[in-house]
Amino acid sequence: MMPYTPTYTNHAALPGIETAGSNQHFMVLFEEIKANDWDMSVNRYKEVEYEEVEYEAPANIINSIKQIDQNRNALLQKLEELL
Repeated sequence: MMPYTPTYTNHAALPGIETAGSNQHFMVLFEEIKANDWDMSVNRYKEVEYEEVEYEAPANIINSIKQIDQNRNALLQKLEELL
């Protein structure tokens, strides 16, 4: 007895079910797995969404670190004076 393998061709045939890999759970069509030489690696089918991240300028980050370090040193000096 052959196992049942649905052969859906579009998303409309699967109402409410994501066939793309954008969610935590998703389906991959039998034909797609077969076409990929039975590769079951999730990374082959899971869509990766990249978000652009903006960082502060390196000079600003370095200045912030220096200021935090100065504050830390001042507090450390006060602590040493208490001992």
